[in-house]
Amino acid sequence: MKIGKTNRRFSHLTTIVLTFLCVLCLAIMGHYMRNNTFPNILLEHHWTVLHNDTVLASDANISGVRLNNTRYKDTITLITMLPDSAFSGNNELLLNCYHSALQVWIDEVLLYEYAMDRLEAHKFAGSGCHIVSLPSDFSGKELRVCYYPTEYDVLTSFDIPAIYPANTAIKALYAKQGIFCFIGLFLMLFGLLLQIVSAFLTFKIPSALRIYFVGLFAFLVGLWSTCYFDFWQLFNLPVYFISTLENFTLFWTAVPIMLYFYRDVQYTRQRGILIFYRILLVLEIAFAAIACILHFSDLIHFKKLLSLLHVFQLAAVLSIFYCVMKNFRRRHSADRIQMIGICLAGAGVLLDVIVYDIIVLLTGNPTSMLAFTAIGTLGFVLFLLIAFVMETLITLTKKAENEVLKKYAYTDELTDIGNRHACEEKLRQVEEIDDANYGIISIDLNDLKITNDSHGHEVGDHLLKTFAELLKEYFEKFGFIGRMGGDEFLIVIDDARAFSYDKHLTRFQQRLEEYSHRCNNFQLTAAFGYAAASEWKECSAHEVYHTADTRMYEFKRKQKEHLA
Repeated sequence: MKIGKTNRRFSHLTTIVLTFLCVLCLAIMGHYMRNNTFPNILLEHHWTVLHNDTVLASDANISGVRLNNTRYKDTITLITMLPDSAFSGNNELLLNCYHSALQVWIDEVLLYEYAMDRLEAHKFAGSGCHIVSLPSDFSGKELRVCYYPTEYDVLTSFDIPAIYPANTAIKALYAKQGIFCFIGLFLMLFGLLLQIVSAFLTFKIPSALRIYFVGLFAFLVGLWSTCYFDFWQLFNLPVYFISTLENFTLFWTAVPIMLYFYRDVQYTRQRGILIFYRILLVLEIAFAAIACILHFSDLIHFKKLLSLLHVFQLAAVLSIFYCVMKNFRRRHSADRIQMIGICLAGAGVLLDVIVYDIIVLLTGNPTSMLAFTAIGTLGFVLFLLIAFVMETLITLTKKAENEVLKKYAYTDELTDIGNRHACEEKLRQVEEIDDANYGIISIDLNDLKITNDSHGHEVGDHLLKTFAELLKEYFEKFGFIGRMGGDEFLIVIDDARAFSYDKHLTRFQQRLEEYSHRCNNFQLTAAFGYAAASEWKECSAHEVYHTADTRMYEFKRKQKEHLA
């Protein structure tokens, strides 16, 4: 049908446009990042590293230093001499701190302190960037950075600290990873919009609940991305708060996406897979809830549960991927686009897990850019949106086709009013109403056979269509109008008590006379019979119709006698 072709073309156009916009936005952000560099002095060499009172390295390259077996409340001290060369005006030091309290000293003067109170209380310190304002006379003085781990085995390596001109360190940070903040913000806003829209649509389209889960997933990944890439430090929020929010969202991201794909698991029709998926979903929810309770009660912080979280995430990704693949051949194109999206997101999660659990383990460098999940999720959300648009269009197409088929099934093709099947259905409906108050008019168009024999069936058909139009024009406001077949018509009056049969019959006959007067070729006349359900205590709709039909033939007999 034309409706289906139009919707398919629209869905293909939607796919192209969304993909183009996504690529364009990423290209613009990538160009912005490449063309925005800021001057800095990297403090990479000549470091002395102490673990408690033990010297681990001297005159060392800081990026090559590795630590093992750091414990809670250990003291890791980094010492170097600040360079003589500096930028004019004020300067600031940019450094990273991982799950540790922090102190920055210059020549025995405490310049900066973070989370020392949280260290004593064994509270979560989190990870993030710190910007320390340097005094104007810092050149040639000793810089001492002290880390105090708040967890066990969390501090294994160090980023290279850097000195920037005043008010440029934060700009340099976002020039480096601003595209990931942009992706995160986009996912947050887009996910929030999807949740709001789907919340309203769910009342009319139950399948829109799945889009709510997509929106929630996009929002959580977006929030995680903006926290991980330090976007919220623009607003001077505490590092421990941002880091807590980052981990909280990370622990819950698998839940909404597993709920989204629950339907696909059901479609596999494999009881074992469905049971496994249900158990995994319950365990995922329980694990996230328990992790939050343990973290906020300061018993076990999120950091210690990350490895177990990765196991759950991998199990969720693999089970979802299996179910999507299982349904691939018997599903339509929208689900195939959905599969591309889940492959992107799954690949992003797998790559990030590999980077975190393998590369970080081997190199001890926790600063590796874990951006694959955010990029994969962006692609996943866009492809899911495309799939949803296509699925919605397919649903609307089927609905439109069903409406057309329904119209063909219940509509008389010649007169465009209800056919015999529609008449029978209407009689069945009014019969089921308690305390029925309907009336039925049986109508027979006079002299149709004579018109067909004298002027041909085309003229007879025109007469039938004209008569049906006049019936609709006058009686449609009172109830149902249908054609039982041939020259027989039926009107079901919904409220018989408020309907004056004699008055309306007289007015309608006047309209027939007016039409016949305007059209001299033919005379439109008809016989009518009326019966109301209230005439009997109990009766079927067909009995009421039979009575109206009998009265119609009596009316027709009187017409003939009058003409004779």
